[in-house]
Amino acid sequence: MNIIPLEQGSQEWLSYRKSKIMASMSSVILGINPYQTPYNLWQEILGLIPPKAETPRMKRGKELEPIARELFCRESGINMVPCVAESVKYPWLAASLDGISPCGTMILEIKCNSEQIHQDVIKGFIPDYHLMQMQHQMLVTGANIGFYYSFDGEKGVKVKVEYIKDFETKIPALYQFWRGL
Repeated sequence: MNIIPLEQGSQEWLSYRKSKIMASMSSVILGINPYQTPYNLWQEILGLIPPKAETPRMKRGKELEPIARELFCRESGINMVPCVAESVKYPWLAASLDGISPCGTMILEIKCNSEQIHQDVIKGFIPDYHLMQMQHQMLVTGANIGFYYSFDGEKGVKVKVEYIKDFETKIPALYQFWRGL
């Protein structure tokens, strides 16, 4: 992986995202994200429609992410730092990571979920569109293990996620979408 020296949320980062297939886009492109269609994503990337406005839930997630990362690191004993990474093998694939371990073998995905999804995570169930995002992140970084961390504002629930090599069968569909930009 190549580390891209961008601050997540900056104007440079927003521009960079328009030239890559980012991890959060995979589930949309593959048709398993309930919140956006591939066509709407394509329109948004090309500037044909405005980007989605930040919702209160999105704002809450951004505000709580550093707190959740600190709690995860303290509970697990694993240092995780946010970064932007790009695949060496597929340079059109990239990911904005909530955390990656210093050795690069583990990633962290933080979600400040609704109460219902948080309860599902307590039972070990992670939404498919979040799992797809993590598989993309692990492909980009080469990490074999990811931690999904659902944070309710006070407590977190950690679920270990392993890389599934079958994700690589999705690469042609992702590439086809990227070529259409």
